[in-house]
Amino acid sequence: MNRLQFLISLILLSLFMSSCSKSGFIIFQQEDPYIFSKEVLRSYVSETEQPKVVLRVPTLNVNVIEKEKVFYNSLYNAIELELLNANFIVRDRVVFNDIVKNANDLGYEELRERTDTDIIIELINIDIGVEYTTNRYYTESGKEKLMNVGESATEYGALVEFKVVLLESNDVSGIYKFNYAPCVKGCRYNKAVYSKNYNSNFMEEVEAYELIERDILADFMSISTKRLIRDLGK
Repeated sequence: MNRLQFLISLILLSLFMSSCSKSGFIIFQQEDPYIFSKEVLRSYVSETEQPKVVLRVPTLNVNVIEKEKVFYNSLYNAIELELLNANFIVRDRVVFNDIVKNANDLGYEELRERTDTDIIIELINIDIGVEYTTNRYYTESGKEKLMNVGESATEYGALVEFKVVLLESNDVSGIYKFNYAPCVKGCRYNKAVYSKNYNSNFMEEVEAYELIERDILADFMSISTKRLIRDLGK
């Protein structure tokens, strides 16, 4: 190898090592929760020693596999456990839905009497595959840097939305939306790792409910429910 070839090889190797050695941390910002409670709902909950509540959840598609059903039920159970811990009486959601399904056009007052329930907490949306993507990272010293053109890093977060109906007042009395963002305190970023894991086939290979660890999502559901309960003054 002559001197020119050696210099070219050295430059190419240097460029290659530089591109592969990009590392540091990625950080995402978490949106503030949206919380709306009518005063009539807060008053009812704070003045009632043991409010009777039922959690209504989205109907899962008939094609959902058993493993996925178990996963979602673990999240619903985390919500109900926090309600129980806050001294709510939690009605069986399956029994409640059977009563609703077998009755025609029940009004809120009649629904309250037939189910012996005061409050419906409806899980109107749960998204466990919210993409957080960035083309920036931070070095060990805290300096912000851009990734190469066309490159980015993606992690996955979640959101949950509740609608609360107070049957006594016959209306929707609360709306709540909570977000979970990954890497709010920083996640290790390494170009080689992200290039390997986040390829174009990634979403086809991984089920949505496997994007985030189950324990993290269960904690998110628990924390969100505690925040909802706290706003109700319980």
